[in-house]
Order: sequence, then C-alpha cells, then structure tokens
Amino acid sequence: PCPDPMDVEDTDPLELAIVLDEAGILQSELGNFPGARDLYLEALSIRRAELGSPHVEIVRSLRNVGVTYWREDDLQRALELTESAREMLAKVPGEHAGLETGLINNLANIYSYLGRDAEAEPLQRQVLEDRYDRYGELHLQTGFAHDNLAITLTELEKWDEADFHFRKALEILLAVYGDSHPEVAQTMGNVGSFLFDRGELDEAEILLLQAIDIHRATIGNDYFMVADALTTLSNVNLARGDKDTALEQASEIGRA
Repeated sequence: PCPDPMDVEDTDPLELAIVLDEAGILQSELGNFPGARDLYLEALSIRRAELGSPHVEIVRSLRNVGVTYWREDDLQRALELTESAREMLAKVPGEHAGLETGLINNLANIYSYLGRDAEAEPLQRQVLEDRYDRYGELHLQTGFAHDNLAITLTELEKWDEADFHFRKALEILLAVYGDSHPEVAQTMGNVGSFLFDRGELDEAEILLLQAIDIHRATIGNDYFMVADALTTLSNVNLARGDKDTALEQASEIGRA
C-alpha cells in the first residue's frame, strides 16, 4: 500500500503553520480571500499556542489576516489587525525593519482608502525613505512609494509636491520596466489625470494616449484602466471645447 503523503499527527505544528500560510497565499492569488483567511487564522492559532506572545511570527500572521480583510474592503477590520500587528512588533526583541515598513505601508494604504490622508502622508514618507535606504532609487518599490505619496498629496491639495512625486514615480518605473509595461501605463494614467486636474491639457493627453496604448497591447481593451484613461481623455477634449473628439472617445468607453 502507498504511504500517507502527510500524517498531520506527526507534523511539527510550526511546520504545519508554514504549510497553511503557503496555502493561504495560493488562495489569495486565486481571489478566494475568505478561504485564505481561514487558513491564515488556523496558522495564527497554532503560533499563538506554540510560541506565546509577543512573537514575530504571530505579527506576520496578524498581518496576513488583515490583508485578506483589506482586499475585501473590510477596512475597519483590516485597520484593527494591522495596528495590533504593529503594536506587537514593537514589543518583539531585535530588529525587524522590513516587516515594520511593510506594516507601515499597509497602514498608510488603509488610511488612504478610509480618506484619512493626513494620517497616511507621514507614514508614506517613512516608507519612501526606507525604500531608498533598502533598494536605492531605481527600484520598482521606490517608484510605487513615490506614486502612493503623490496620490495622497493630491488629496491634500499639495499640488507642487504631488507633481514632483508623480513625475519621479514615472521616471523610475520607466527606467525599471521600459515603456511597455502595465505598471508604467497605470502611473502614466495617474500623472495624466493629475495634469488634467491642473489644466495642463496637452501633456495630460500625451500621457493618457500612451497609457491606453500600453494597456491595450499588454492586458487588453477590456481592462478597467483603459476605460478610466478614456474617460479622462474625453474630459481633456471637452475642456478644450472639442466636443466631437470627446464624444468619440466617450463612445469607446463602452467598448473598453
């Protein structure tokens, strides 16, 4: 007879927690966030029983569970778990800078989604400083940190600073990915929308057209970012008084 591939009774509990985390990651990638959360919660329960608190692995488990709530837009639960994870990490001996920055980044994103931009801003500045220290300038994580901060600064009406960080994000992502990557297109769309709001219509149009072309070539015409960019592009031409072009672009939105 074939042996049982995994006898759970003989498996070390902490090793089982690692397996549960790996299964949770897979479920998250498949979009099954409730299923992922159940696995992460089981891993959390094991770690609490085996390790006691505070412990860095319990912090990671709390973070994982919080992310599943965030991905389902249950922002209050996500906020509570992320704050709990950060508070516990402060009590864990030793240096855990990477995990701390990850929690700060998650917390800042949650604050942004909740419209608490004044609280998100200082956290995003911390993340940006860490990205430069850890990765240097020409790294995608540094580019994303600039982009996130720029979006928050826009909400806070800090226009000049937002302009700088949007352009820096685009410069870095172009250097890392080249000019035909969806992440570059998304940042182009962000910058284009920002410039439209500031009345810089010509530059906004150039970036939005580029973003649409890249999205269509890499992901497809039905990607929601294509519709977003087309909407802004239509508004650009409406602001110019070019109603025919604006209507033509608006008609493409339904086909995107």
